[in-house]
Amino acid sequence: MPVTWKRILKLWWAIFWRGWIFGIPLAFIVGFSYAFISGLVGAEPNKRVIEIFVAIIGIIVNVAVTKWVVSKTKFSDFKIALIKE
Repeated sequence: MPVTWKRILKLWWAIFWRGWIFGIPLAFIVGFSYAFISGLVGAEPNKRVIEIFVAIIGIIVNVAVTKWVVSKTKFSDFKIALIKE
């Protein structure tokens, strides 16, 4: 089966929207939790620390979502599979 732009875009879109659906809430939870805990202990939340936490969570979510989409999603006309040579 040839690799077409239509199939590439289907795969990209499947990864993209799921990444946003799971990534944005997790990033919010991590950032809010860090700021809340910092406020409880009387420390000023460090913007750079929040950015690093959110970036790390984003990477983890992106890898997990990509693996899930590639291994579990069945598209209408194709499925992604790894085949040993």
